[in-house]
Amino acid sequence: MLSGFILKGDADSQQAYNIFNSLLKEIPLIGYSIALTLLGSENDYQIVYVNHIATATIILSIIIIEHSRIIWPKISVFVYSLIFSAVLGYIFSPMLHDGLHRHFHTLQIKRAEVVNPVIIIL
Repeated sequence: MLSGFILKGDADSQQAYNIFNSLLKEIPLIGYSIALTLLGSENDYQIVYVNHIATATIILSIIIIEHSRIIWPKISVFVYSLIFSAVLGYIFSPMLHDGLHRHFHTLQIKRAEVVNPVIIIL
């Protein structure tokens, strides 16, 4: 998904944003409107984020329903999938920062380790 790549915010994704934006604007009559609807303004990724989450989820749901022709799976399949997804989500949690800046939750953990060395030893 191009929107996920653009949301990284690095130099490559900025270049992809510029290319996609210029391609959309080349569509006659409605290009600027489509570019604004899908990508928003140049320095604001809010619209890209909303499209990445909401629009992509709706499109994928429609594709999955049309492909499988069922709306709700059997309860056993649902439970197995839920457990499998929860375990994977617990093991592989996403990194929500760039690793360069310290965040509040990492400061709390480090401070707790320093302040309470007895708890760590026990």
